[in-house]
Amino acid sequence: MKDPRKSIMWSDDWFGPSEGDTNHGNGIVQGRYADWKIVQVPNSTVTNRSSPFGYLRSPWNNNKSPHLTRHRFSCGSQTTFEPRVWDVCANMPTYLAWYSCIDPTVHTWAHSFLGGIWNSARNTSRIECYVKNSVWVPNQYKGRCVLCPRGCTDEMTEKECECSISKENRCTLDHAGAPSSTYGDFADAWTSPNDPIFFPHHANVDRNLMLWQKKHHSKSPTYGFPAMHGPFPLGGLGHALHDVIAPCSPFPSRLIGASKPDFNITNDDLLKATDPLQPHGPLYTYLPA
Repeated sequence: MKDPRKSIMWSDDWFGPSEGDTNHGNGIVQGRYADWKIVQVPNSTVTNRSSPFGYLRSPWNNNKSPHLTRHRFSCGSQTTFEPRVWDVCANMPTYLAWYSCIDPTVHTWAHSFLGGIWNSARNTSRIECYVKNSVWVPNQYKGRCVLCPRGCTDEMTEKECECSISKENRCTLDHAGAPSSTYGDFADAWTSPNDPIFFPHHANVDRNLMLWQKKHHSKSPTYGFPAMHGPFPLGGLGHALHDVIAPCSPFPSRLIGASKPDFNITNDDLLKATDPLQPHGPLYTYLPA
């Protein structure tokens, strides 16, 4: 397919348009998920942090729409997607090569393709847009160098609710103008699960890994997953073979069917539990189309 936006999956019967209505804040106003609501944090049991307008979006996302939003541009660059990359990744020779292929060229690329970013200080390439808004801004916010307002009202504009850069000497770095832009929901890591495409997209990434595993069954069950911490992207705590996954908020072993006593799942545990070639079968299977 030359243009993935013409896929049947973006019809009203499936996931609705792949881009929102520019007259309605890039919101989805037709199809099955028309006017799909974004949770307001006062009604959330997940977190007390919110976007400037009080929605379950990142604190630096000044998207004021109460509904699901999508956009075809990121910092002025049209977002495209190459479906052939799925097969390229499934044919990679090693696990690290598969991982480096699937993310960012499939996993993250799809988030950008659908969510989009607008109101950027200046037009940039799609990659520069990602580095600034998905890496630089969150890191600077965490370091309290990007300061974002709260309590913005419906009467206020997105421009009035932009973040600013702290005037402390340690925070003088100005990265390409205004510190943040407006994110469509699938492009915002905090709110991307609010887009109904989130779960089938990630299941499809898992399916691609399963295809890769079957082609490399001689390396089962760990498939060459790094046992030691290494360079980016597998350099942080939680990313080595025997590390607990998401150590700050770990997953209990009962999620993979382990008997008591319960323990926190490591990458090694999960690989063995989901190995499509294990004797007792994987936790789940994918039916043919």
